[in-house]
Amino acid sequence: MIYLDGRPHPPAWAPHTWTGFSTGKWAGNTLVVTTTHLKDGYLKRSGPQTSDMFTMTEYFTRHGDILITTEIIDDPIYLEEPFIQSTTHQLNINTQLRLEPCTTSFDENGGSDPHFVPHYLPGKNPFLKEWLEEHKWIPEAAAKGGAQTTYPEYRLALNDATRSSYRPMNLSKSAVDVRKAVTAESPRDGEVHLMPVQGNVYMLVVDGSTSPCRSVRKARCW
Repeated sequence: MIYLDGRPHPPAWAPHTWTGFSTGKWAGNTLVVTTTHLKDGYLKRSGPQTSDMFTMTEYFTRHGDILITTEIIDDPIYLEEPFIQSTTHQLNINTQLRLEPCTTSFDENGGSDPHFVPHYLPGKNPFLKEWLEEHKWIPEAAAKGGAQTTYPEYRLALNDATRSSYRPMNLSKSAVDVRKAVTAESPRDGEVHLMPVQGNVYMLVVDGSTSPCRSVRKARCW
């Protein structure tokens, strides 16, 4: 869902979902979509973690039967600079959409335990170097070195003969101020806000803290 009526985004402490909250505006023949309130996850194409503070800006431009989409992911927590990716789509009137649209509800955690959180303890992830064994031509340092490794100049740092001439690129700065983003997670309005979690579990959101509660009537919190 993309809102084009000029409505503001919800406050930072509002619930985050897998689809987030998107607003759009037209810039010439390009639709510019800004999405916030996404859950933390990871970027599928390259794998870096993302926090729930990141903002995604998308540009949709159509040229005849060609649609060009450009995405900019700006995460002040996990990304050293904004992540940019573009994709080109060609019109195909015979294409069939997937059976499950993005708004379909699904089991977020998977498995039979609704409270299970997939994780690996520090140093216990078995997949960190598995792919390096199959692709020995990829230097491990380059695969785990951050934003600088995405630029061609980084190849100079991998060669003893050219390492002294390597000069890191000037990275783009995040447009999201992490200090302001953290501060915005509290309402700062002197009010108590009630947010549903699941079943009869709710969360009280107040200035400076949050508290999960059982039953609104009894308001028992822990």
